[in-house]
Amino acid sequence: MEQLVTVEQVNGQFVAESLSFPELRAEGTTEDAAVARITAKVRARMRGRKIVRINVSSGDPMSHAGTCTGEAGEALQRIVAEAYRQRDAERDAEFPI
Repeated sequence: MEQLVTVEQVNGQFVAESLSFPELRAEGTTEDAAVARITAKVRARMRGRKIVRINVSSGDPMSHAGTCTGEAGEALQRIVAEAYRQRDAERDAEFPI
């Protein structure tokens, strides 16, 4: 099973955070070390559990507006901001002014 994590460098350390479990965070001196630590934490969290899909949609897409709040919402905002930064950097490299 794949999980999404964010990795960023903060004060010379790499910090990895799980998007599925926003309370899980791991640090390392390298990106690989941080990812290995968050992987171990997510595996420990999942031990003895299973994931099932449920559908809670009311059919109205607006019923979900604002449902991603708190730490999960903040993590999503960081991911979106990073995606836009990467997109802009690639565009700027391809079409320099």
